[in-house]
Amino acid sequence: FVSRSSNVSSPTSRAMSQAAANSASRDRSRSRVSRDLVRFNAGGKVYEVSREPTLSLHPNSVLYQMAENYQGGEPIFVEANSEIFQYVIDYHRNRKVFLPFTVSKDAVVHEAAKLGITIKPEEIVQQSAPLSELGSLTAVALSSQQHEASNLLRNAKAELLANLIVKAALSKLGRAASI
Repeated sequence: FVSRSSNVSSPTSRAMSQAAANSASRDRSRSRVSRDLVRFNAGGKVYEVSREPTLSLHPNSVLYQMAENYQGGEPIFVEANSEIFQYVIDYHRNRKVFLPFTVSKDAVVHEAAKLGITIKPEEIVQQSAPLSELGSLTAVALSSQQHEASNLLRNAKAELLANLIVKAALSKLGRAASI
């Protein structure tokens, strides 16, 4: 009786080997992706940015320098306005900033400067307010102004009336004291 060891593996062991290989491949892929992505936390909002080419386009920026040794994990904290920071990231991506009419150009330029990026005025494209939006904003502003003017007028009338009453009362007191 001769015993031979079999080189043929069972279907179960082949499936386990394949699953392990797939898992290792996924882990390598995830690791590569996590090294390529940098996570920033600006004002409690997390932004994911590609190291290449997004950050590398601006090697002098504070964001690029902060990301140089980033290995993944917790986001890098950035002292920045979270609402404006997204436009700084857009500048990194596009070398241009596209702003809605509700966002201040000056605020974006200021925030970028704090992060070591100089944005020129011609690199900012600001959306114009639609006429319907301008109309409604104007109506709201006028309504607010009218309400404020009405309150000021009402207060001025009340103060005038109070002054007249005090003057009349003092006048009567002065006549009564002379009798």
